[in-house]
Amino acid sequence: MYKKKNEVKIKKNNSWRTMIIVIGIYIILSIIIPIIFKYCIFENPELSNLTNSEWAGFLGSYAGGILGGLGTLIAMWYTVKTSLNIQKENNDAMNIQLQSDIQRRDKESREKFANEIANHLGVYITDISKYYYANIELEKLEERKEHVAERLSEQEEEEHTFDIHFEILQSYVPMTSKNRVIPEKNRTERAYVDILHEERRIKEMAIRVKANEEYFIMQTLLKNIPTADNLCAELNEMQNRVRDENVELTEKWVEKEKDLLMWNYSEFRKTYIDKSEE
Repeated sequence: MYKKKNEVKIKKNNSWRTMIIVIGIYIILSIIIPIIFKYCIFENPELSNLTNSEWAGFLGSYAGGILGGLGTLIAMWYTVKTSLNIQKENNDAMNIQLQSDIQRRDKESREKFANEIANHLGVYITDISKYYYANIELEKLEERKEHVAERLSEQEEEEHTFDIHFEILQSYVPMTSKNRVIPEKNRTERAYVDILHEERRIKEMAIRVKANEEYFIMQTLLKNIPTADNLCAELNEMQNRVRDENVELTEKWVEKEKDLLMWNYSEFRKTYIDKSEE
């Protein structure tokens, strides 16, 4: 900015200097020409037959023409200079406005891109959370299923025992005991079927298909963007840890990774939109 001001000041000084030189030459010539006329023509009877009054009239017209021309020259110079200054100011204003529009559109484009990444990241984190908590629920459900399956097996065995005794002993086996076992068995069977349905539903949440899709989309979009390096590294850390079946995930780790992902995204968004890397 300081350099630009100096350049404008130098150009302005050069313009004035040029005009002063032109006016100076004009004045010098205006003075020299009458002197030449005086000594070479006026005082030479062989070249001039005019009287002094006639030459005085000529010089008056000459001087008037000189002054008029000088005034016209100055007026033209001032008019052209003013027009050029106005044109330059208009061009500068247009350039500033154009640059401002370019920066505004660029910022809007970057904000739109950052918002797109935010949407993908939100889906990714949500699906990873579903995957983790679904696996926790599956573990609990597996314990319930085993317990219900054992109970159902006991009830089936008890029912079968009653059938055998009834065939052998007939009236000695109280039917009320069998009538009690059958409804309990039916309730256990319904509970087991409900558990199977719940297990199927939860398994659909624990497949990470959406998370994998969003992960690869983000890696593709953020490739070759230096400000996104930390965000991509954190994404890789979480993705590799989650898909490693030999690593046991904990709720504390999942929540910590989610916070780190969101913090890295926030830093990426701020730096990317402001273009602070430039």
